[in-house]
Amino acid sequence: MTSSADEVASFPRLRPFAGAAQVPVPRVPAKNVVDPDRKRNAGAGGLFFQNDAAGLDNSTFPGGQPPDPSGIAGDNHYVQVVNRSTMAVYRKSDLTRLRTSNLQTFLGAPSPVFDPHATLDYTTRRYAVAATDGTSVHLAVSSTQDAMGSWCVYHFGGLNADNPGGLADYPLIAFNDAFYISVTEFNSARQFTGNRMIIINREDLLACRGVRVGFFANLTYPGTTDRVGAIAPVTSTSTTNVTGGIDQWVASHAGGGSDITMFRYDTAGGLASYRMPSQNYATPPDAAQRNSTSRIDAGDSRIFQATDILYANGSGTGSIVFALASACTFDGNPNTFGCIEWFRVAIGCAGCGHSISDQAIFGFGADTWATFPSTAMDVDGNMIFNYAFSGTNFHPSAGTIGIRVLQGFTDNYFQNYGVNVYNRGDPSRWGDYTSIFLDPIGQNPGKTFWSASETALPDNQWGTHISGVQILGK
Repeated sequence: MTSSADEVASFPRLRPFAGAAQVPVPRVPAKNVVDPDRKRNAGAGGLFFQNDAAGLDNSTFPGGQPPDPSGIAGDNHYVQVVNRSTMAVYRKSDLTRLRTSNLQTFLGAPSPVFDPHATLDYTTRRYAVAATDGTSVHLAVSSTQDAMGSWCVYHFGGLNADNPGGLADYPLIAFNDAFYISVTEFNSARQFTGNRMIIINREDLLACRGVRVGFFANLTYPGTTDRVGAIAPVTSTSTTNVTGGIDQWVASHAGGGSDITMFRYDTAGGLASYRMPSQNYATPPDAAQRNSTSRIDAGDSRIFQATDILYANGSGTGSIVFALASACTFDGNPNTFGCIEWFRVAIGCAGCGHSISDQAIFGFGADTWATFPSTAMDVDGNMIFNYAFSGTNFHPSAGTIGIRVLQGFTDNYFQNYGVNVYNRGDPSRWGDYTSIFLDPIGQNPGKTFWSASETALPDNQWGTHISGVQILGK
């Protein structure tokens, strides 16, 4: 594949967002400080890696900066996408790459596309891939459970029409009772202007026919006129709807805050929003990297992925889980670092779904920054986190850690250490997100996760990594 100058273009970070709250930087409790260099064989309570392999990289498949890797597993395949570059299909059993397609060509877009995401309809196990070209979102849905087969392609244009020269960015996607595409909008000066939630009839998509579409625009935080910066629709990773036809979307304050907004959408057309008080979170500072004075852009405190799960215990209850990047401090050190905050909302029970049930913050101590987290939960209630990290002792790298039934951390296992300095500006763009999702079928259905993450390679290039991982023990 060849690349044009346009395809390898870099985008400036688009912040600050309107309505950002200034809150005290949280401190990480000593019990939640994890050794950043801990790597042991899986034990009774460790992480077991079923498959682990290099994914797409910038040397072989030239693309944009940052890579923004996303991926999803289905019956027999794993689908990965990277920024302004490539869609690839891997055989799930051994991660042999079976197909690569230019992402713009695959989506039938008239110009290069960016911020790609992959997801799955967990009921039919059909794949979906979407990306934006700045004015339209382009979507492909697999015709069957076979990612090597045919795909139906859709185009949703006219976004940001009231801002000529503006940008429709960060398309977040999810299957639930409907299919959702959330976009964040900026004007020609790249200033934040608003949001749009596109709602697509799920049955139409899966039937590969013309679709019925609706949308909400410029949703605000409850009780304010401040427009929400980014809205993450919740992906249902269960074949049974836990919330009885009510789908959820979640949003944080990109610049920091002390609450999370939950939107509850009835597919009959009703929408309600709730302010859920939370622990403080703050915009993470740019990260240090080994052997360099150049910093790594640590992003902000938006939520880019949220999933729900129905527990296997027969109770009919479950959880929505999500994570965000935050600034934090540690005992004995006055400096601020990047940490990860996570949240759980109980669903399927009387009176729940409107407040945060559990929340915590964790980090890796002084001189190590963690950012760009994604999280999911298995049918036993174990949580897993995929994230980027960097620091004075580490090149930009990728890691995975789990929490057993909200009680204690698993052994940390780094998917891949970065091997060199990454310097494409100061700070260098390193991403907006990673991804990790539950495997719907296979060796351990409902208990295996698949992650897509990124690391620094030689010659100022980035690489991605794919892992299939299970949490052992409780």
